[in-house]
Amino acid sequence: MKQANIRILLVEDDADVVGMYVSRGLVDGIEFVVTANGDEAIQLVDKEQFVAAVVDLEIYGRNQGDDVIRAIRAKCKDTIIVVTTRCESDTRRNNNLKDGAVVFLRKPILYTDLKVQLDALLRLKMDIDPILEAGPVKYNTATHFLFCGNKEPEHLTDLEAAVFEHLLRRRNRPQTLAMIYAGATGEDSRSMVRSSMTRVIAVLRRKLFAFCGDEIVRTHSVREQFDGKETTYVIASPL
Repeated sequence: MKQANIRILLVEDDADVVGMYVSRGLVDGIEFVVTANGDEAIQLVDKEQFVAAVVDLEIYGRNQGDDVIRAIRAKCKDTIIVVTTRCESDTRRNNNLKDGAVVFLRKPILYTDLKVQLDALLRLKMDIDPILEAGPVKYNTATHFLFCGNKEPEHLTDLEAAVFEHLLRRRNRPQTLAMIYAGATGEDSRSMVRSSMTRVIAVLRRKLFAFCGDEIVRTHSVREQFDGKETTYVIASPL
């Protein structure tokens, strides 16, 4: 058994689930701080800053899971919030995403599945900032959701998300289609991907403009100096 090295808030009223998570977590060096009550969860958040929180939306107490999520985010913007629920709705999901949740898991959830999600999110937290900003848009790299003011969040496909993140992390540095393809997919580019990548970028630009009204991604063509070929460069707009 490993010595517990991280503490995660677990807001859950199913005793069997709690027992499974707590016993398995100790083996992996995770100490779950458990409560089945939303009011008590908020009190715990007031006293301690947790690395992550796993919050069931349907719990005991005057404060429900939605209230706990808002309380966590108000106290600590860095806590990773994982939501578990049996009754997910698009409206509630979108509201929770706005309030700071990053992952939704539908019950029943095995400990191994939860651990995979937590490991990925903790690595992301240590390595890179999961929230990127571009103009009026905030982009969550963990969930692929775009946020802009009070608008409903917009979701990017996996490829759109990979392209957008690649551009944002290289903002204002011209990127050829080959560079974008390699950065987004981890593969060497081939001539056949040029047209497909052009289409992806075009769709991404239209989606971003329709969402926020700003040209977040701009494109322009320049003529290569030596062979006269046209090469498309894509630039992410500055913040």
